[in-house]
Amino acid sequence: MKSNSSPPSPKVSLLEDENGPLVVFRLPLQNDEGASSLSPALLDILGLVLAGQTRDQIAKERNTSISTISKQLYRLYQNFGVTSRSELVAQLMT
Repeated sequence: MKSNSSPPSPKVSLLEDENGPLVVFRLPLQNDEGASSLSPALLDILGLVLAGQTRDQIAKERNTSISTISKQLYRLYQNFGVTSRSELVAQLMT
């Protein structure tokens, strides 16, 4: 069951190492049901979204179908209580 209260604010840090910039984030989730953690695949996709990759680029990098990526993006939107990629990124970057 979804709560009507605002989701907790995520924490995002931008770091730099010898390989270039890194985005580090803690992931507070909206759903109570099964939302205590994201799968490694969803975490990977989330990182690629934050890096600015398109759905097609993510599918190519992960060697999977665009349909699969679309379904995984939908799961991310549900977990964070958003309805679009721009809302997801905005929520994580604030």
